[in-house]
Amino acid sequence: MKVVAISGMVGTGKTTLCKALSSLTGWEVVQEDAKQNAFLPLFYDQMDRWALASQLSFMTSKTERLEKALAGGGEVILVDRTIQEDFHVFGSVLKKYDIISSNEYELLEKIYAVLERSWPRTDLNIYLEDTDENCFNRVLGRGDAFESKMEFGYIQTVGAEYRKWKATFLRDPYYEIQPDSMDFREQTNVESVLETVRLLLGSAALKS
Repeated sequence: MKVVAISGMVGTGKTTLCKALSSLTGWEVVQEDAKQNAFLPLFYDQMDRWALASQLSFMTSKTERLEKALAGGGEVILVDRTIQEDFHVFGSVLKKYDIISSNEYELLEKIYAVLERSWPRTDLNIYLEDTDENCFNRVLGRGDAFESKMEFGYIQTVGAEYRKWKATFLRDPYYEIQPDSMDFREQTNVESVLETVRLLLGSAALKS
């Protein structure tokens, strides 16, 4: 079994690419479901009160989904944003904005360390890279009532944290794509991505 993580900024098309690859291959997708996070609507109305609960809900539910997928024994599992990004990118943003306190961040870190034990090594990262401006425009274009409240400054902060995460944690093999030049709604583009993914997974197996 291989684990392929699709990582990158908000608005880069991670979910679209995950679903498209899954549709072509039957590979299972592990992703966070914002509609199932009861704390997310509360978070947008009162961030400092509900940020920790919302973030923990995302991280725990995603870990549960991963554990079920691993037990299923499929060929490849696609992960729409890793728990590492949840903590090192979005946890850091919440701390920098003073949305969560130092004590809450320490608790988040401790729970993250426990949850991470369930996560196997990623065999391949697909990293989607785009400008903060493009990401912001895509987010607004999705028409989501909650996401429409995002400010450009928030997107810039998330982008800066993602660049730090990429420099610190991303290791070979990884496959970087610029979604501005590749529409994941086009099947020919997804087929091209899939071909590269299969080649890289084969190379990774030879190296291990």
